[in-house]
Amino acid sequence: MTENQWPRFVVFLQAQANTPQQYVGSVHAPDITLAQANARDVFVRQPQCVSLWIVPADAVLTFTRAALPQEEAWYNLPAGEQPDHWYHIFQKHVERGPFVYTGDVQAATSESALKLALTSAKDRAALETWVVPADQLARISAEEIAALFASLSAKGPARD
Repeated sequence: MTENQWPRFVVFLQAQANTPQQYVGSVHAPDITLAQANARDVFVRQPQCVSLWIVPADAVLTFTRAALPQEEAWYNLPAGEQPDHWYHIFQKHVERGPFVYTGDVQAATSESALKLALTSAKDRAALETWVVPADQLARISAEEIAALFASLSAKGPARD
C-alpha cells in the first residue's frame, strides 16, 4: 500500500436467505465504518441483499491448493492449543467460480483454522481457501439494507 492509498477491505454478500455469503469484490476506505458505507454503495443495488460482510484484506489468510504442504504432519494442530477464536471459511472449487462461505471453525490461529477447514478430502480439493477472523468482520444486516432502500424510496424521484 502506498501512502496515498487507503487500506483495502474484502466484501462478501449474501443475496438470499438460502444462499451462502460470496466474495463480490473489495473497496478502499480509511476505516471499517467508511468501508461499510462504500461496500453498501458499490455492491448493494437491490434490496434483495440479505447481508453484507466487510473485513480488512490484511486479516484474510489465503492459501491455494498448490501452495499447501503435502506432508500429513502439517495438518496436525499443536498440542495444548486453545481454540478460542472463530473463523469463517471461504473456498473456491471452480477456476472461474466465486469464493463461497463453507462454514466456521474455532481455532487458536488463522493457520490452525486453515488446517481444521482442510481436514476433509472435499475441502482439500478447493482451489483456494480463505480464512477470515470472525471478530474482524463488520456486518450489515438485511434490516439495515431494507431501511436504506426505504429511506431512498420515501424521498421520491429527484426533481429539478
